[in-house]
Amino acid sequence: MTKIAEQVSTSDELGLGHIGGAGTTFAAHGPRPLGAGFQSLIATRLAGVLRGVESRVERVVVRFEDLNGPKGGDDTACRIQVALSGQPMLVVEARAAGEAHAFRLAAPKLNAALNRQLDRRGSKPRATLRLLHDDLG
Repeated sequence: MTKIAEQVSTSDELGLGHIGGAGTTFAAHGPRPLGAGFQSLIATRLAGVLRGVESRVERVVVRFEDLNGPKGGDDTACRIQVALSGQPMLVVEARAAGEAHAFRLAAPKLNAALNRQLDRRGSKPRATLRLLHDDLG
């Protein structure tokens, strides 16, 4: 996988200032250069998914990987990593025939993972069978 240096930038330079604060970094890596329109689509979709937690976003990394390598064929993975301050790293992955399709499948997974993580943060610890057994005995 080739790192595309010109696509690694701060969020403000890519027009992603609405995703996070001044310190937020955004990176997109792929086996070939990503077009400006596709980068814009990624930025817009991620801004929607991260709405409400923008101030806590430290870093967003979107990686595309050709799973078949030099053999050819259509199998692309999209991995999205989001670092929120005070939270574990969120990582989701989707596989599809192309980069755009893989991203369209990964974005809802990120939304669900983010909602789960935020729900856990606000909820009480769950009772486990061990805790229930200890209380009874």
